[in-house]
Amino acid sequence: MASIPAIVETGAHVEAVVNAFLSTGNTDVFTRHIEAMSDEDTRSSRAIMRGSENELTPMDEFLSMALQRKIITIDEVVNYARRYSDSVKTAAA
Repeated sequence: MASIPAIVETGAHVEAVVNAFLSTGNTDVFTRHIEAMSDEDTRSSRAIMRGSENELTPMDEFLSMALQRKIITIDEVVNYARRYSDSVKTAAA
């Protein structure tokens, strides 16, 4: 497994983080990046969503933040979601 970048500034960094998750299934790979990309508003929104039981998964939140910062495109988000779905189907087979 490639190393997980300390910061996420490029599409290649996003790819490395997602690949680490897909190879391990450990959502903790997203934690430090979500926190690093969060400001007070996103932390407040996250708390409200958690309280209303509408919390995003760590992968969804990470990809959403990368999209908002224009690090990746919506097409790339869809591709990552497809890759995750395919990995779940493969693991279940």
